[in-house]
Amino acid sequence: SGVTVEVMNVFGIWEEEEDSGGNGTNCTVKIHSNECIGDFLNSNGSVPIPPYLHREADPNDKLRYNNVYAKDGGSVAAPTAGLHFTDEVLESIGESNMNQLTLHVGAGTFMPVLSKDARDHRMHAETFCVNVRELKTIVNALERGKPLVVVGTTSTRTLESLFWLGVKRIRGLSLGDNATNLVLEQFEWIP
Repeated sequence: SGVTVEVMNVFGIWEEEEDSGGNGTNCTVKIHSNECIGDFLNSNGSVPIPPYLHREADPNDKLRYNNVYAKDGGSVAAPTAGLHFTDEVLESIGESNMNQLTLHVGAGTFMPVLSKDARDHRMHAETFCVNVRELKTIVNALERGKPLVVVGTTSTRTLESLFWLGVKRIRGLSLGDNATNLVLEQFEWIP
């Protein structure tokens, strides 16, 4: 089909737990194809299954290993803590009791911390998007003393990052390239 995949940079070994069988190479590639990246990955890739499942992906995983509330493509993995939610459960919770955000989980979510000191473990970048209406809803709930119930570590990381980006903004620190593309480095939140 005239498609080639070119390795652009090799960063080193992708190291996982010994029994996962997932060790490989951490690299960036350039895909030479007439398809857009989303279509290319859908037709040539597979659902990234966590190594702790000890199996290969199968076609049913496109539906089974995803969240019912998933909307946008781009994440490397489904937030597994939300896999138990069904449309019926979400309906019983009620839309007024939920907030929506987009988080593109990074490949590092499958990489265990192997270093003795967690500060030596380099996380992969993740991006998220939360609209202003959702932010205001969260702030209003906190101001009213309404508890926030966060499902999973990916959602928790996003709320923590929102908090520290707010701290950066209040302190007048650099937010990144522009006000719509805020950046928080891995250990920047440490006081």
